[in-house]
Amino acid sequence: LLAVAIVNLFLQTLILIDASLFLHIADKIIHPTYLEAISLNISRGRLFLTSYDEALIPLIFYFMIVNSEKVKKIFGTLIIFLITFFALVSGFRTKILMILFSLISLFLYKKWAGRSLVIISLIFLAMYHLYSIAPSLSLETGIDRIVETGSEINEVTSGRFTQWQTAYDVGMSSPILGVGIGNYYDNIESSMKRSISLFRESDRQHQMALQNPHNIFFSLFAETGVLGLLSFTSLLAYFLKRDVQIFKTNNKLALSFVLSFWTLFIFSLLNPSQNISYQSMFWLFRAIIASANEA
Repeated sequence: LLAVAIVNLFLQTLILIDASLFLHIADKIIHPTYLEAISLNISRGRLFLTSYDEALIPLIFYFMIVNSEKVKKIFGTLIIFLITFFALVSGFRTKILMILFSLISLFLYKKWAGRSLVIISLIFLAMYHLYSIAPSLSLETGIDRIVETGSEINEVTSGRFTQWQTAYDVGMSSPILGVGIGNYYDNIESSMKRSISLFRESDRQHQMALQNPHNIFFSLFAETGVLGLLSFTSLLAYFLKRDVQIFKTNNKLALSFVLSFWTLFIFSLLNPSQNISYQSMFWLFRAIIASANEA
């Protein structure tokens, strides 16, 4: 997981330094659909990779604390700083929420609260100084998108509520079983679908955004109905019950994976989560939590 995070950080650094070079290289190794999403976001001043490095912060913090080598502690701190930095300059508000949750959750390590405070203070100090750096990078930070109230921001926010209402309406057309996995887009009203011009970025962005309601609960209701939604929420309730029990124990490794899991889950509340990278991390975390708790 750490190796993947380091690769993601390298790729984001490359985008930041020379986006055209990154796209030239990526064109030869990345699937065209995924590359189009990356390219569209770069043109909007955003850093987009299907990565969830923010969820790894509790794990990195754990291994920093239990490791006695000073070099590894410094390396871990640097990785946390870089993950936070790229989340801030990505332009995605969800990443800000994930960062805040993962950092604040470090206080749940009761005996390490003082060390958690030091790490968090350093990160927030970096966040404060980010505003002097961001303009030179020609990027819109995630913080900007939270505090600003411009027309584009309002449009995106209202668009989310529209998507959720649409998903609810699609689900209500077949409330018990839903319209079927992968059939959400085919069942939304045709009036919401623009005639697409490949030469207009706004049309391609609109088309891409319509593919999913950007919320795991609304998505499940639309495609799997009440049965699918209840099954998933029951599973989440079971996970939450087990995780509360882990919190009451002294198993800090299991707790680290628990915090990482719920940080990851935040992503699915405002973004599509039916991709292999998200699902792989979701179930990998749960499998490790189960095994770590039994150890």
